[in-house]
Amino acid sequence: MTYSSRVLRVRLRELLHDNDVSAYRLAQEVKTIKPAQLYAIVRGDRLPSLDTVDDILNALARITKKTFTPNDVLEYEPD
Repeated sequence: MTYSSRVLRVRLRELLHDNDVSAYRLAQEVKTIKPAQLYAIVRGDRLPSLDTVDDILNALARITKKTFTPNDVLEYEPD
């Protein structure tokens, strides 16, 4: 199950898979939230704040040496 608000869907699990990064590795790199909170976001049980999205994207960039945008983590789903 993936967390969805009325218009946003969290795609972090897919992004990690596509870039061969484990949730554990990401949790080691993201220092601003607890690992349990990050795992909840990865599972789709929790919607991240924009600050958390920024921290996740910066951590992924450090790990993969790639550039990511919020659109890579959050997907708009119109009603």
